[in-house]
Amino acid sequence: MFRGHKSENWIAYSKDTLNVCCQKQEIEYSNTNSKSVLGSMNDLAFHYKHHILYEGGVHSSALPGIIKKLNHMSMATLEYTFPIEALKAMYEKY
Repeated sequence: MFRGHKSENWIAYSKDTLNVCCQKQEIEYSNTNSKSVLGSMNDLAFHYKHHILYEGGVHSSALPGIIKKLNHMSMATLEYTFPIEALKAMYEKY
């Protein structure tokens, strides 16, 4: 997906941090009754849809920039931190 894109457009962390994140192969999904979490996820989905359609679709060369931009959009459910920072903090614990 990122073939042909300059890495500085979407990588903002050290190779060590990225290696730790990439080593984690297990992803779990679960249900939630939290209206706050559902609202945040719906808001994020709306932003992705808007930005991707505005830039020409999922095959647009702007996709890495969209991902970076939305990973730096603060979220109330994360106590107004950035999602990418919350992910980094989570993986630094392990």
